[in-house]
Amino acid sequence: MNKKYSKCFTSIVNLTPKMAKELLDNQIEGQRKPAKRTVNQYADAMKRGLWLFSGVPIIIDWFGRMIDGQQRCLGVIKSETTTKILIVYGIDPKVFLVLDKGKRRGICDDFTINGEISCRVLAAAIRLCLLHKERKNLQGAGDGAFVQSADALAYLDNNPSMRESVQVGNRTGRIVKPAVGAFLHQLFSEINKSAADAFFDALLTGENMTAKSPILALRNFLLYRRAQRKSLSDEKSTYQVSWLIMAWNAHREGRSLTQAKLDSWRKKDPKEPIPQPI
Repeated sequence: MNKKYSKCFTSIVNLTPKMAKELLDNQIEGQRKPAKRTVNQYADAMKRGLWLFSGVPIIIDWFGRMIDGQQRCLGVIKSETTTKILIVYGIDPKVFLVLDKGKRRGICDDFTINGEISCRVLAAAIRLCLLHKERKNLQGAGDGAFVQSADALAYLDNNPSMRESVQVGNRTGRIVKPAVGAFLHQLFSEINKSAADAFFDALLTGENMTAKSPILALRNFLLYRRAQRKSLSDEKSTYQVSWLIMAWNAHREGRSLTQAKLDSWRKKDPKEPIPQPI
């Protein structure tokens, strides 16, 4: 095979779907199967104008074959957009063997870079907030549903109170996942901030509640389930979200709530939407 490029050079191009297809049609053999989720993420960012010119290049070897960039090309095609991107030409084909060995930076990493604290909880809680805002329910939230880092950063800029909600989530982390607690404190605070604070204080301490309090029923139910587990990590977040909203709604309406009623939620159709807070 003859070399197409005798030296290495770069070019910034406006990559169209047609150009992307041409690159895909002439890529090196042995490319791994594209990750559908990643392609969808890229396409969504491109279509929504969130794709940034990062300087990370598509790489073409000295025979003219693409050795890195197939998922970005597929994203351009799927989004039907034109995207500014850097292309490096004339790279040794052996580079293909050492590409993509690093770890991708996630939303948590971006928050860490920005100097935030409890970044893992913050990122997970904001993800739940954004999915709830988009879907009005969280079914499928544990199935790899994707949130753009730019959306998460923008959400925190527009909702700085999320930092306080993360502190609440961390305090209640003994009986409910911190990210779930943070997400719901934020959600409940949008309805009534003082009521949200009181709800989580009561859930944390168990103090000043009557025997028929739905918050007490929730607390005892969560403590019982916590005792049956070594950690909360195997508890579905959607279950915990549903249980807390059920108790919140009952408390707001002055109704009682039994542990049996809470437990029955797990037996429902998993596709049924979670309750909406009032």
